[in-house]
Amino acid sequence: MLKKVSRRLIAVVVLLSVTAAGRGIYRFLQEEPQATTQGSAALVTEFARPKLVGWLKGERQWTVSAQSMNDTGDTVTINQIEEGIIYREGQVYFTFQAVQGVWRKAQGPGQGDDLHLSGGVQVYKDHVRIFETDDLRWLGAEQMLHAPGAVRFEYEENKAVASSMSFNAVTEEVTLSDRIEITLADGTEISIHGRLIYNLKDKTFHIEGVQEFIFNG
Repeated sequence: MLKKVSRRLIAVVVLLSVTAAGRGIYRFLQEEPQATTQGSAALVTEFARPKLVGWLKGERQWTVSAQSMNDTGDTVTINQIEEGIIYREGQVYFTFQAVQGVWRKAQGPGQGDDLHLSGGVQVYKDHVRIFETDDLRWLGAEQMLHAPGAVRFEYEENKAVASSMSFNAVTEEVTLSDRIEITLADGTEISIHGRLIYNLKDKTFHIEGVQEFIFNG
C-alpha cells in the first residue's frame, strides 16, 4: 500500500518540474506604444496587447500575451495575462493565466531577471488545470521558483494543498513546506506537518516532520 501511495505522491509533485523555465533574454512584440509621464516621475512606456518572449541559449522558453504592459526601463508591469506558455524541448508543455505579472530586469553581471505573477495564477496541462496559487515568483539570480502562499494541486483525481512551495532549478529539488494535505484518488488522506522534498534528478522524495495517514474504504 505504501508503494502505491509513494507512486501517487510522485505523480502529484512531479508536476512542478517544468517551472524552472523563465530565465534568459527577453523581447516583446506590441501594438500602439505610448510614452507618458506623471509629474516628475520617470518616463513610462505603455503598450496595448503586448506579447513577451523569453529566450535561453537561442531557444524559446516562454511567451506571455496580455491586455497591456507598462515599461519603466528597469521594471515591466504586465496586466491581465490572458495566456502564458512554458515550452519544453521546443513544444508547449503547459499554459498559465494571471491577473498581473511584474518583470524586474537584471541590473548587472551575475544578477538575474525576476518575474512575479500574482492574482489567481492558474497553470494548465493539456487544457486541464493542474495547480493554482495567488503568488508565484521566479528569482533569476538564485534560479529559484517560489510560491510563498497556499498552492493547490489537482492531477488525475489526486489533490494536494501546501502552505508554500519552492523549486531549485540547479539542484532540481521541489519542496512543499509547512502544512501539506494530500487526498489521493482512492480516498486516502495524508497530512504532513513539515516538508516534502522531491528530487527530479533521481526521482526520489522524502518527508520531514509529522505524518498522518487515513485510509478510506
